[in-house]
Amino acid sequence: MMNKIGLLFIIILLISAYRFANSIGDTVEEISPISEVKKDKVTKVLNVAKSYLGTPYKFGGTTSNGMDCSGLVYTVFKDELGVKLPRSSRAMSTVGEKIKFSNIQKGDLLFFDIATMQGDVNHVGMVTSNELNTIKFIHSSTSKGVAISSLEEQYWKDAFAFAKRVKN
Repeated sequence: MMNKIGLLFIIILLISAYRFANSIGDTVEEISPISEVKKDKVTKVLNVAKSYLGTPYKFGGTTSNGMDCSGLVYTVFKDELGVKLPRSSRAMSTVGEKIKFSNIQKGDLLFFDIATMQGDVNHVGMVTSNELNTIKFIHSSTSKGVAISSLEEQYWKDAFAFAKRVKN
């Protein structure tokens, strides 16, 4: 009787160990695609962001008279979603969930480490499209003001650090 209980205990232990070992790879959380409701919000946010196209660059600016990169993202999220993000790109990079490059979608935030600027995160943009693995994003740069650029451009490809999704 004792041998049967011992054998049963060992079998249960082995099954549990097997299940645990096979579930380890499942612990990486995949971020699900944006729902239809969120797609509508993303579209609205991007439309507001695009209304600033051509706005000149102004350090610390948050209006159509001039804005910097984080000012654009901050203003659009605050005005359209009521979400108050931190005001600098570095502080903004601490909010939301980091996502894999292959999961980048419209509305996600892209963070950059531009070598000629201070800090490890010093620029932010918002994804406007990801079609055929060509990611385009809206941002405010010192040279062009608010504009749409592509991660295919070598400058931005080299400076890209990571992407995040802000849930609201």
